[in-house]
Amino acid sequence: MLQVPLPHLTTAWKDIIADLKKQNGKDFLPSTYTPEQIRGWTRQRDILAASYASLENSVTEIPFSGGATTSLVLQRQASRGTVVLNTTDKYAEPIVDYFTNVNPVDRRIGVEMVRFYRKYMAWPSHQVRAPFEIVPGANVTSDEGIADYLANGMISGIGHSCCTAALGPKDLGGVLSPELLVHGVSGLSVGDISLIPLIPATHTCATVYAIAEKVCIGYILSITMLIGFFRLQTLSSDVHNHQTKLRTDAGCLYAKHAVNRYYLYSTFTFFFNNFHVMPPCT
Repeated sequence: MLQVPLPHLTTAWKDIIADLKKQNGKDFLPSTYTPEQIRGWTRQRDILAASYASLENSVTEIPFSGGATTSLVLQRQASRGTVVLNTTDKYAEPIVDYFTNVNPVDRRIGVEMVRFYRKYMAWPSHQVRAPFEIVPGANVTSDEGIADYLANGMISGIGHSCCTAALGPKDLGGVLSPELLVHGVSGLSVGDISLIPLIPATHTCATVYAIAEKVCIGYILSITMLIGFFRLQTLSSDVHNHQTKLRTDAGCLYAKHAVNRYYLYSTFTFFFNNFHVMPPCT
């Protein structure tokens, strides 16, 4: 497959970035967006603009499967949509509107994707296969004609749905804290691909692995602290005059203010000693 950064896709990349930076979030976002969500998109706009200028972030993926056709995938969209509950049937699937190509920057990049692919397929190395264009058709050459084709011929996703419960500050429209807890809801966390704030310029599999690792580490530490707390309770009778004997792998030590110190010791000893808390020395 090809992963193509914007500066490699088109010579007009600086103009596209300039157009994006000039946008007011209210112009192309759903009317239901809150002020917090609009501020969040404005922050994302600046991140997108920086990634558009980078040679390490692709905006277009061109996969090859060995068949006679291929796809052009826009990876870094400026458009934003909505996911809402079905008010007529609470058990129905949520209603999703991608707002595909609502932002004119997406349409412009889409046109450049088609032009780039035409040049790519015209390379001498490809001519042995005698490629020819099926859609939109070699006779469609104007920006308007290509954009019209894209508006009617694009689909809104390729099976990697994400970003519907974005990690970020609540005042920027985020849903999750850095600990993956839902803002304003006690005891509820999210640990799947919906927490990604922006689609990565790659397949999402590796990102899911990273999310899973973070979730597992957080879960283990939480359980460790919980067990350490209960261990402290069972050993509280051994605390006298704020001094307690503790045993480590190397031997024993004495600690003042043992109520706090023994809690930390028991927690981390539990974690680093094969899930076993050492009892106090006798």
